[in-house]
Amino acid sequence: MKKRFFFCGKNVSVDLPFEITNERFISLGKDVKIGKDCWILCPDQYSELQAPVIIIEDGVNIGRRVVISGVKRIHIHKNCLFAPQVYIADHFHKYTDINSPIKDQGITKVEEVEIGEGTWIGINACILPGCKIGKQCVIGANSVVTKSFPDYSVIGGNPARVIKQYSNKTKSWEKVKNE
Repeated sequence: MKKRFFFCGKNVSVDLPFEITNERFISLGKDVKIGKDCWILCPDQYSELQAPVIIIEDGVNIGRRVVISGVKRIHIHKNCLFAPQVYIADHFHKYTDINSPIKDQGITKVEEVEIGEGTWIGINACILPGCKIGKQCVIGANSVVTKSFPDYSVIGGNPARVIKQYSNKTKSWEKVKNE
């Protein structure tokens, strides 16, 4: 890989084609695997950029067609697994001015995103600005994550909610009653 990342560990594997924007703001740990057709970007027109903006720690495996877009901070901890077509962003597009194209209005709600160690994210899941996902969580397919969740949670739905949590008392995964 000839790109100049903020940091790039040993044994990083990227399946081509792959698109990256402003790799100088992206840190890749060792043994990271990135699938075909992924797009990882840090748009540089926003003044909040500080290196690194996107941190992908050791042992992360990212499936095909995943999009990660960061302007403030997206931190993916060790050994996470991403199914195909996951979307993660720490910002939204503005749309408030009805007389201006949305593409020209800039961004809003810039809030850090964090994915805890060992978390598995299912196919087509979306993780939106401000979400902090605990370690060893499972995010179900097609889930839209709009808030933060604790360690050892199974999360699913739109909007996502906790379905199960691991109980240290019973040493098992238990269903959670949602009201």
